Amino acid sequence: VETARRFAQLGFNLFATPGTAKALEERGLYAATVRKDGLEKVLEMDQVQYVISTSNKGRSPLLDSVRMRRKAVERGIPLFTSLDTANALADALTSRYSLENVELVDINNMRTKRQKLHFVKMRGTGNDYLYFDCFDQTIESPESIAVRLSNRKTGIGADGIVMILPSNKADARMRMFTADGTEGTVAGNAMRCVAKYLYESGRVRKDQMRLETGAGVKQVQLFIREDTVFSVLVEMGKPAFEPAKVPVKLDGDRVMSRKVRLAGETREISCVSMGNPHVVMFVNDLNSINLAVDGAAIETSPLFPQRVNVSFARIIDRSSIRMRVWERGIGETAACGSGACAVAVAAVENGLCSRDAEISVTLPGGTVVVRYEENGQVWLTGDAVTDFEGSVEI
Repeated sequence: VETARRFAQLGFNLFATPGTAKALEERGLYAATVRKDGLEKVLEMDQVQYVISTSNKGRSPLLDSVRMRRKAVERGIPLFTSLDTANALADALTSRYSLENVELVDINNMRTKRQKLHFVKMRGTGNDYLYFDCFDQTIESPESIAVRLSNRKTGIGADGIVMILPSNKADARMRMFTADGTEGTVAGNAMRCVAKYLYESGRVRKDQMRLETGAGVKQVQLFIREDTVFSVLVEMGKPAFEPAKVPVKLDGDRVMSRKVRLAGETREISCVSMGNPHVVMFVNDLNSINLAVDGAAIETSPLFPQRVNVSFARIIDRSSIRMRVWERGIGETAACGSGACAVAVAAVENGLCSRDAEISVTLPGGTVVVRYEENGQVWLTGDAVTDFEGSVEI
């Protein structure tokens, strides 16, 4: 019963033979009842993703359980004949690991001892990442480490990890991986922290730097007091509006204040790419938004082929905005630099805020300032804070 409960909690619909269905119902679980002689027909409907069959009544080809197992194999449906492997599958499905973020290990050349990695935990407007100086150390599987260490219960806890590396194009190069192992291209909050680390660690002693990101080389200006960086101005680049560049599966030259059916409701959306995809919705009441439900549903909507960062925003006046953000691969976060830029850009494009002016964008983690210039360039200013540093063995 507990195995069945785990699959039900994952969102699966359950089919069961009469005896099993009754046992499940007595424990508060509903399963559609299927007579034993109807099992093969259910499998032929192409609605079954997994079969769990632990019958030990023999191997006679006349037995319903044997015929069902054969049918599952014939149709390529994964078949589990022990609860151990069925529970292992449930473990895998409930974890944040996928084919994209697991570490591939060469068993012929495995490490003889655990790898010790040094990190610094930093925040940009509450958006926290683990920063790894990779000038002197190597991270072999950043996708897997991001998943492992970002977990706030079993890991260190963060929105992801950032690798700081040498660059032949700029003062340093950065790679960012979110909590689910997805690599991001540009992150304003993380860029500010990278700049602070480079200056205060002595790697780059400049108040103006060039950082190589997944979206190209970006300029940053550091504001320093008593040899400590307290704020950083970051070049975020120019926004892209064409649906193919966001990307969003809608027609036209751009998607601004477009009404669409999304996550069960008709919503007015504006779509912007700031090096990664954003959808912005302006609302009157931020607190009424169930971001855990709406954010997750919109992020994975078929409308957005690469998933999307979801922002709900409220206009206070022409230079002030409040917002909440659901970041793809992470969930709701205290802040998102590129998300704040996307919201400010959408507000200007919709005539709600002023171009070429400083716009204060307040998130749960604090306030950043966005400037969307006449030439299309976007600048982001905000704090950078170091929480602690330490080492972890992998």
